[in-house]
Amino acid sequence: VGVLAVRSFSGATPSAIEGAVTQLRQDGAKSLALDLRGNGGGDLDAAVKAVDLFLDGGKTIAKIRARTGVDVRLASGPAPIREPTVVLVDAGTASAAELFSAALSSNRRATLVGQQTYGKA
Repeated sequence: VGVLAVRSFSGATPSAIEGAVTQLRQDGAKSLALDLRGNGGGDLDAAVKAVDLFLDGGKTIAKIRARTGVDVRLASGPAPIREPTVVLVDAGTASAAELFSAALSSNRRATLVGQQTYGKA
């Protein structure tokens, strides 16, 4: 099991996840544990791009309600990360981190383990 801690989401996060997973594979990891405990969120677009690494095209990442209507974000293509995955969450997991974990869980791409999240997303 390869363990990857993601403490916040920024523009660099999706490529950092992809690079870390590549290294974990080289080290022999056959499954992943993404640690989002204490992750207060960050850049929503970065979280959406990170989810896209795990989902095949056409899968719903998020439905975001705005004053102008509902913005539906869909995964764009074949998922480069396919290993079985668990996501560790706690009361400090909030906002963009909740979106990330919920998208993987609702698409049956990962199992959530831990405590109830903050509840911001």
